[in-house]
Amino acid sequence: MRIWLGAAALVLATAGIANAQTSSAGFYVRGDLEAGFAQNLTFTDVDPGAANCDLCGARLPATIGTSIMFGGGIGYRFSPLLRGDVTVDDLPSLSVHGTTTQPGSPTGTAPLSLIVVLANGYLDLNGLYPGAFGRFEPYVTAGLGFARNDVGNFSGSFTVGPLAGVTFSEVGSVQTNFAWGVGAGVGYPLAPDLSLDIGYRYLDVGDVRSGTTETVLGVLQPPITASKSGDLGVHTLIASLRYGF
Repeated sequence: MRIWLGAAALVLATAGIANAQTSSAGFYVRGDLEAGFAQNLTFTDVDPGAANCDLCGARLPATIGTSIMFGGGIGYRFSPLLRGDVTVDDLPSLSVHGTTTQPGSPTGTAPLSLIVVLANGYLDLNGLYPGAFGRFEPYVTAGLGFARNDVGNFSGSFTVGPLAGVTFSEVGSVQTNFAWGVGAGVGYPLAPDLSLDIGYRYLDVGDVRSGTTETVLGVLQPPITASKSGDLGVHTLIASLRYGF
């Protein structure tokens, strides 16, 4: 009986140390492995009435797909209730794929990558309700920053009269936008200075735009107007290791 009581006391003491360390003030670093699930977009001309319009009043509904994400950051815990960090996330393998509503049904695909930089604040619920969640550390978060949205060349084909499979390519573009995110998650201490975080975050990274240079059957065409989407939203699932020092 004494052995079991001693073991139980040791486990409780270890848990108490881990909780105390992970909620104490100080700097921390984090490494994230994530999955991003992007919402679909619809593209329209920036200037549909222009003589050199691309879509010319038509629309391009597009799927964006999913991407693995890699991220990391550095932060500081101010109190058991509040902490903050700056994170950088890379979504390298999204894509834009769609068919326009124009005659000939042009269909194409372009690679899309995102780099998102956010300054985040966290409200740790253990700071409000000490001991209510055991060793679990639930939190809510919000962040502001910017996103670099890089669209590659949009390549595809369309039909003109009896000719099918007429190929075209539009040069992509890079757009830097205001971005924001909100989310929630839970941390769990693995060691006195190390925690595992599992969370969800919604990202709004602003619009996505095409370029203004186009070739058809390999022949360079006169410049065209750009096309733009509404704001791109990305649902992300995050697994993170957070180390305090």
